[in-house]
Amino acid sequence: MYIHTYGNPGDPVVLLLHPMLVTGEQMFDSIGSRLDGNYFIIAPDQSSHGSDSSEYVSPEKDGDDLYRYLKDNNYTDIVLMSTLSLGGVLAMQLLKRKDLRFHSVHIDGVPLAPMKGLLKYLTPILYETYRKKANKDESTVAKTLTGMYGEKLGKTMAEQFGHMSRESVKKIVGACNSGCAVPIDDEQQRRITFEWGEKESNAKYGKVLAEEMYPKSKIVIRSGYDHCTYMASNTDEYVSEICREIAERQ
Repeated sequence: MYIHTYGNPGDPVVLLLHPMLVTGEQMFDSIGSRLDGNYFIIAPDQSSHGSDSSEYVSPEKDGDDLYRYLKDNNYTDIVLMSTLSLGGVLAMQLLKRKDLRFHSVHIDGVPLAPMKGLLKYLTPILYETYRKKANKDESTVAKTLTGMYGEKLGKTMAEQFGHMSRESVKKIVGACNSGCAVPIDDEQQRRITFEWGEKESNAKYGKVLAEEMYPKSKIVIRSGYDHCTYMASNTDEYVSEICREIAERQ
């Protein structure tokens, strides 16, 4: 894990956790740079992403590494944790830690429930196909990703795909397919927003599981949107909503 930081370490701490194929720097550009107020922003590159060239092992390993960093540097009181997709899997590892305090948490597109049906078997095949295509010609994959997430992000996601090993892609997809729900107490639930796009496969079962396990949390379903595409196409409003949640949860 490679840790990017921005701002004054004496300011309130914000933790940004990126999705697959995105980096901590891109999370800062998209979300961190738009936050109202002065914050010390921590935006790590998870294994096999960005400046971290190591093989991806598991969310548990990345969770342990990030937890040690936070504890060693006394960053245990966190005003905001904002996550997308794979970042939400990592976030659940941190929410298990009772000695970390999160004032406001926004978890977008997390594969909370285990993948079911054919998708469980087709998703690894699809992602390996994308990886092979990106190794041969990134532009073919970039075209698909650009259509969903915009030109800048789509191109860098395709580049990241081309740099990943088969084993890392397999383990990341496996982590997302397995589900990641953990017990969370009522007080912390009141400070969490779960968000999904209406069209994404995670929404149906994730919403049901969130309502069952985290009844005190806020749940948002973005009508007409796919996986994390509301953030990509409405970034300013997305971050404004996160800022309102920070203010409401202090």
